[in-house]
Formats: sequence, C-alpha cells, structure tokens
Amino acid sequence: MGSRRLAVHAAALAVALLLPATAAAGPGPGRPRLEQLDRGLVAATTDRGVQLSWRLLGEEVTGATATGMAGPEFAVYRDGTRLATVSASTTYLDPAARPGARYRVAPLVRGVPLRWSKPVTAWAASFHDLPLRKPADGVTPAGRATPTWPTT
Repeated sequence: MGSRRLAVHAAALAVALLLPATAAAGPGPGRPRLEQLDRGLVAATTDRGVQLSWRLLGEEVTGATATGMAGPEFAVYRDGTRLATVSASTTYLDPAARPGARYRVAPLVRGVPLRWSKPVTAWAASFHDLPLRKPADGVTPAGRATPTWPTT
C-alpha cells in the first residue's frame, strides 16, 4: 500500500479516535463543530483474505491503553453469520473470505450488538483510489485559501 494511501486512511481513523465524547455532542460553548461520522467499515482484498477496518467513534471511547484508545468489543459478521468477537482493536482479517460476501460490524453492549455498520463488500484490490475535489480558484466554501499541493 502506498504511503499516501496509508496516511489518508490513518488520518481518517485518527479523527474518529481522538474526539472526546463531549465534542461529539455538537457545537456549543467550548465545543467544536464536528462531522457526524458513521462506522466507516471498509473491506480490502489481500493475499491473506479480506482485511476489515472500522472507526471507533468518539462517544465509544472508554479510556486509554499503552497502545491507543480503549473501547467496546465488536461483533464481526459475514453474510449474516457471526465470525468473531474483536477486543482491543478495530480491524479483523477474514482468511476464509468468499467473493461477494457482505460484512457488518457492531459494538457489543453487555454482549448485545448495537449500532450496526452499513454492509460492505470487499474492494477488488487492497486499496481504493479516492479522487480529491479541490475547490476552484484555490478558495474553500468558507472563503479560506487552499494549500498548494504538488500535482504528482
């Protein structure tokens, strides 16, 4: 995977992981205006199977560990059948993946899956090219100048 693709994926996950629960409540005194993010489940085909990755939402963070944020366990499903319970992670490798399989994940609250992700199927490759839509004239809708980036 290219370093730029990895950096974009890591940055997207960091946004969801680093937000305190109070920030997710919305704008107000002392609170920033934030996007309403969903689970963001993605499934990428690899030579070892299908690699799943998803967001830990800000309001789900229960603490910190030596390696990152702590949160709930997650139930992982393929075509409606539960494959695994994932602890201390937001990633799972399905080594027995089937073409066209649909995946979903849900955090477990007292053993019950809640807030299901949207179902996804695996990308054909281990990455997904996402075209950038840079604002015209180098100005954002908020009237700020956009940075100048190399075109290569």
